[in-house]
Amino acid sequence: MTTIMLPIWKQTPFHVFATQIMPYVIQKQPPELLLDIENYKKTMDQARVIYHDIDINTPDEWFIYNILQYANQGLPLSRVYSRRLIDIWHRHRAFSRKSDDRVAGFIARRFDNDDYVNYPPRRQIKIMWGLLLPEERTYIVENDPANEYYGQENELNVAINLLELFNEEPNLDMDM
Repeated sequence: MTTIMLPIWKQTPFHVFATQIMPYVIQKQPPELLLDIENYKKTMDQARVIYHDIDINTPDEWFIYNILQYANQGLPLSRVYSRRLIDIWHRHRAFSRKSDDRVAGFIARRFDNDDYVNYPPRRQIKIMWGLLLPEERTYIVENDPANEYYGQENELNVAINLLELFNEEPNLDMDM
């Protein structure tokens, strides 16, 4: 006669498992983390509705574009990365101790080359959205970062952002 052995947790009565084992296995999560998770879900749902209304065919492309516009402070993603974008990526565990050049290299490989097969926009969105702070996510949902940086004074805004990136004072008296 063959005896089938079940894992010990399947043999244990539920009330014993729930009252005697689980309190030692599951740790209580910090309130800040729980609020961050709640904000991630809430703002992601709101943003998906907004960007679906903007363009039914390519909402993810619009969404990641606006996230990157916010993070890169309106600078084009062409090997010029703002301090804000680098700092956002330093929040990621894998990049927290990496140099700015290593982070910039990763951004160039993953976000600047239109590699939609290996790194589709939906995946880019989830990663970037997770790295943003709750107030940054709320800002993106409530505002349109692309319009903020690409309004009527597009060239002036890009020039000022580039100068600020290189810690130079912008000369606002120039004719444009």
